[in-house]
Amino acid sequence: MSKTFAILKPDLMSCPPLAVEAIQRIIASKLKINRTALVERVDKAKLKELYAEHAGRFYHNRLIRTVGSGPVLLMELEAKESSSKVDPISEWRSMIGPSKYLKGFPTPDNHETFRWNYALSDVRNAAHGADSAESATRELRLFEDQFEPFDIDKLMRKLCLQPVEGDGE
Repeated sequence: MSKTFAILKPDLMSCPPLAVEAIQRIIASKLKINRTALVERVDKAKLKELYAEHAGRFYHNRLIRTVGSGPVLLMELEAKESSSKVDPISEWRSMIGPSKYLKGFPTPDNHETFRWNYALSDVRNAAHGADSAESATRELRLFEDQFEPFDIDKLMRKLCLQPVEGDGE
């Protein structure tokens, strides 16, 4: 079965209510979350490998810095059994929307995308999605050692019940 690699980036994950909303949107979609990794900060070397195809472009260093600036949710997604004809790569990329989400006004095609709803800029654009089966395989392999089976209760506890530093306890 075809799978894809997805990331909810720090600009979205740093706001737990929005992160929870985004995860609920994925759960309600045609996609199934198989495995996740909630990572406090992604290793810079892994980010350079993940975004190697963008090396030399004006935004590459900013992209590495931004995605490495805080917590991310790494995910392995596939089509739900009831949506078995859905291509998870295309479906996820459709859900997140175009990288340059501010090009133009909201349209019926983009006003409900993750990037339109949650992005702060073209680089701080809320989510990442593999662009091909080859990329998905490579990106999933890159983070293989960090994934665990998806457990919604465990993830929600991690997102919403993290102790606040300096709260006196």
